[in-house]
Amino acid sequence: MWVFWCIPALIPYVIDRLVIRIFYRGNKRMALARVYFWGDPAKPDRPPNVITLQFDNKVNDKGVKPLLYMEGHYLYLQCPAVDNTRGPLREWHPFTISSAPDEQVLEVNIRVMPHKDSWTRKVADYLQLLDPPDPVTKKRKGMVELFTRNPQTGELTLGKVLGPDGRQFFRVDAPHGAPSQHVYRYRTCMLVGAGIGVTPCASIMKGVIGYRWKKGFSPSHLHFFWVARRSDLSTFKWLLALLPQLKLEEKKHNEHYGGDEQQLQAMESRVKVLRNELGVGGPSSVGASGLPPGWQSAKTEDGHTYYWNSQTQERTWAVPTAGPPGALPGQDMRAKQDELLQTQESLVAASIGNRSLTITLYLTGCKDADIQPDPSAAPDSEAGLITKLLESKVIIKAGRPRWDSEFTQIAETYNTMYGKEEVGVVFCGAPLIAAALKEQCEEKSDVNGTLFRLHKENF
Repeated sequence: MWVFWCIPALIPYVIDRLVIRIFYRGNKRMALARVYFWGDPAKPDRPPNVITLQFDNKVNDKGVKPLLYMEGHYLYLQCPAVDNTRGPLREWHPFTISSAPDEQVLEVNIRVMPHKDSWTRKVADYLQLLDPPDPVTKKRKGMVELFTRNPQTGELTLGKVLGPDGRQFFRVDAPHGAPSQHVYRYRTCMLVGAGIGVTPCASIMKGVIGYRWKKGFSPSHLHFFWVARRSDLSTFKWLLALLPQLKLEEKKHNEHYGGDEQQLQAMESRVKVLRNELGVGGPSSVGASGLPPGWQSAKTEDGHTYYWNSQTQERTWAVPTAGPPGALPGQDMRAKQDELLQTQESLVAASIGNRSLTITLYLTGCKDADIQPDPSAAPDSEAGLITKLLESKVIIKAGRPRWDSEFTQIAETYNTMYGKEEVGVVFCGAPLIAAALKEQCEEKSDVNGTLFRLHKENF
C-alpha cells in the first residue's frame, strides 16, 4: 500500500527527470559576448588558469531580460563543441554567477584544470582558437569580443550564439538557488570565499553595493574575507580590479547618504565607555539566578531583546547587572543605563543611511614582508597588485585566517552599535574552512548580543 503514497511525489520527479531535463533543459539561447583568459603573463604558451565568460543579458526590444536571477544563484553549462552526446547523457557543469542581476552581462568565472582531458581544459582550448597567438611575439590578446551582423541591415550587435562550427557556444540551464542567497535576510553579513569560491561573493558585493544600497535594501554592512595563495593573485585579476571600485562606491554612498562620521565615532566611543562602566559584557554579566531582582527580558517586534524593570519601569538594551565592584547602586546606575539606551538609539538613528564594506584578504604562502606596498613595482606584478589594494584601504594579512579575532571584533562592533545583532555568515569554498567557521559561529554566538548564522556551500 505504501506505493500509492509515493505516487504523488514520484510524478513531478519523473516529469522533471524525463521531460524537462531531456527535452527542455538548455533551450534558452544566450549570446556569448566576451571571453577573458587569465593566466601568468610570463608564461603565455601555457593554458589560462581562469576563463571569464560574459553572456549578453541586457533588456531586449520587448523589455525582457534573457535571464532573471538573484545574487548567489548558479547555472549549468554544456558546451556542444566539447561534448557531442545527446539527451540525458549530456555533460552539464555547475558554476556560480559572478555578475549582479542588474548588469547587462551575465558573467561566469571558470577555474581551468591542468589535465588536458578535463572538461574545463577542453573548453579553454576551444575558446582560445578565437584568440590565436601573434605570429611574431607568440602572445595572445587575452580577450575576445564577439558580434553578430544583421544580414538585412548589416548592423553589428554584441554577442554571438553560434560558434564557427555552427553549434551553440554554450547551452545554459539557469537559474538555480544556492545558500548564499540568504544574505538578504540580514542587516549585517560576513562573506567568506576561498579560492575560486569567491565567485558568489563577487556577485553579492556588486549587487548589494551597486544597486541594493541605492534602494535602501539590506544588508547594510558587509565584511568580505577571501583566502587564497599569494601566487594566485595574477589568476584573479578580475576580482582584484573589482575590489578598489567597490571601496570607491562605498565612499561615494556614505558621502551622499551617510551621517557625520565624527559624530558617529563619538557616539560609538561613548557607548563603549558606558558598557564598561556598567559591566556589560555578555552572558557572564548575568548572575546564576538570571537577572537582578525586578528585571525581566522582552523582545521587540523585529526580534531584538531588551530588558525592563517591573518595579521602576526602566528599560535598557544592555544586560542589567548589579554593576562592577565599587559602583554606586541606585540612581547613578539607572542614569547610566538610561544614557546607554539613549546613546544607542541615537547611534542607530544617525547611521540609518550609512553603509559599510570591509575587505580582508588572507594570503597563504607568504610572510608579512611580502605584503608591504612597493610603489616601484610593475602594475601587473603581484607586488603591484598588492600595492594598489593597500592604497584602496583593502586589508591584507599574511598566513592562514585568524577567525577567532575576526569574529570577536565583529561581535564587539555590533554589540556596541545595536546592543544585539544577528550576523549571516555566507561561505563558499573548502569543507575544512567551513568547519572552522561553524566552530566560531557556535563559540562566539551570544543570545544577549551577537548571533552568527552560517550558510555554507562547499566546493
